Amino acid sequence: MGTITAGHYPPPAIPPAPPVTHLRYLDGLRAAAALFVVLHHAWLEAGLAYNVFGHYAVGLFIVLSGFCLMLPVIRGGGTLPGGSLHFFRKRARRILPPYYAALALSVVLAGTVLYGHGEPISRAGLVTHAFLVHNLSAGTALQFNGPLWSVAVECHIYLLFPLLVWVFRRVGPVAATAAIVAFSFLLARLLFRLPVNTDMHGASPQFLGLFAFGMLAARVSLAPTARLARFRATFPWKAAVTGSTVLLLLPAWQWYGQYQFHYLVDYLVGGWGFAVLVCIHCRRPAWLYDLLSWRPLVLVGTFAYSIYLVHLPVLQLLRVYGSGTLGLQGPGLLALLAGAGVPLVIGVGYLFYRCFERPFQRQGAKTAYQRKIPAGAVV
Repeated sequence: MGTITAGHYPPPAIPPAPPVTHLRYLDGLRAAAALFVVLHHAWLEAGLAYNVFGHYAVGLFIVLSGFCLMLPVIRGGGTLPGGSLHFFRKRARRILPPYYAALALSVVLAGTVLYGHGEPISRAGLVTHAFLVHNLSAGTALQFNGPLWSVAVECHIYLLFPLLVWVFRRVGPVAATAAIVAFSFLLARLLFRLPVNTDMHGASPQFLGLFAFGMLAARVSLAPTARLARFRATFPWKAAVTGSTVLLLLPAWQWYGQYQFHYLVDYLVGGWGFAVLVCIHCRRPAWLYDLLSWRPLVLVGTFAYSIYLVHLPVLQLLRVYGSGTLGLQGPGLLALLAGAGVPLVIGVGYLFYRCFERPFQRQGAKTAYQRKIPAGAVV
């Protein structure tokens, strides 16, 4: 052992980045966000005052998606394993079969049991939903099954993901994130001048910036470079999470969905999600990491996408029964939707997952194994 002379101290140890494996807390966080969206829509279906907090969870989903899709890129040394075409095929197999199944179910319910209780069926709605461009028009964005608008937004981002990876590799993660956020801001300003739906449930170009925040969070959390490790160890992540949370909860932000500049708050959600992900990954605090890694929550997170796809039609059916048959309104209807609706949504979501999501996950994993291409992170 070497000696330490007076006035000389060894440099502080830099914690190594954990290996890129399946991160259970991501499933737990995905489950928490999905269940929050379910409760948010239960609140709205009960006819109570509108709030923006459910939209925050959608922003967190986008940040999470960027984080998860960056994991195989980090494992691949900064490149997409298998190339762009493999990535597109894998995403299509993961997203589209459950989406089209949920769309078909929603159309049937909208034309039968829920007829007159939501957006009317239209040919434009059917065509735009089939091609995942329904979010670009205010008349079709929320038809059949409102939450499907964000699936279209995410698919648009997926088309750009190989380019985003290239930018990250060429200019570095921090500069790339800043450039992507700036580009998304300018694109949003441009779309305001065009006949494109720029409402809260519209084109949402700002989500491209949130996706980049998720990619950056993965780099900061997992990259082994000494510079990022030092940043990971010394930045006041708890203070950043606390400060951004307070800003998001301020009553002043309730103008979120009322004015043209609502997308600015989404960038705050992206920064908050970035800090939350790094904070949790570094186990600050440890109890939150352990909570999100709790097995029941992780289990729900494995089929959170299915929950997101089917939860609104289930809640609408229960709302029709509760208000029409039982005569419930307001808080009483909310108690029914939250108390009976959430467990029902979880059960229906799991059945939907077994029928329309899991079979394609297994097929994709088998194909990747046969071609000796890494199957990638679970997202």
